[in-house]
Amino acid sequence: MGKGVPARGGDPLESGRVNQKRRTREAVLDAARTLLDEGRVPSVGEAADAALVGRTTAYRYFPTQESLLLEASMDSVVDALDDATAAEDPDTDDPAERVDRVLRTMHGRIAEHEAAFRAIIRLSLEKQARLEPGGTGEVRLLEGRRLAWMQDAVPPAGDGLSPQVRSDLVSALAMLAGTESFIALKDACRVDDAHERSRIIRWTAQMVLAGAFAQAGNDPG
Repeated sequence: MGKGVPARGGDPLESGRVNQKRRTREAVLDAARTLLDEGRVPSVGEAADAALVGRTTAYRYFPTQESLLLEASMDSVVDALDDATAAEDPDTDDPAERVDRVLRTMHGRIAEHEAAFRAIIRLSLEKQARLEPGGTGEVRLLEGRRLAWMQDAVPPAGDGLSPQVRSDLVSALAMLAGTESFIALKDACRVDDAHERSRIIRWTAQMVLAGAFAQAGNDPG
């Protein structure tokens, strides 16, 4: 894994040849995505080499491997969620529909780039394993924006939930939105078909939602 080079002050995209810098940055991202789709976990330097970009230049945009990998793996999900929100009714207050939208979008991207997401999981586990026993270093590669998406999905009908129940519900739904459950269904439960895996996870999410609102005595529908 390459060592990150500390970024200098200021956004490198805000001055100078902005368009050229954006193209250079995107070239590094594209190279990282290609390597991830091959099941490899590139360092910033490796992505720069593949993009034919100088390593020092690449480190200005991505000071750490984590910053590169998070953007390379998640930006397509963010765009897809934005598109899904625009295409469907963004004003629905039904948490079941809002949560299902997030899950369908996430699962579609995971199925399309499963090798890349597996690579992210592998790197996260490797970093966690390298921590000293009892160490408190944070490994956040798997977090992405799933918590924010589920927090946004739940509140419209969440007035009847206590703060603790709402927090637990958001965490449970965010867990289902990630790669881990999608892969576990295939590797541990032998559900090979991606559509079936998505259906099972989305069904689980609906059961979790229904249980949380039933516990609160509040019908989400």
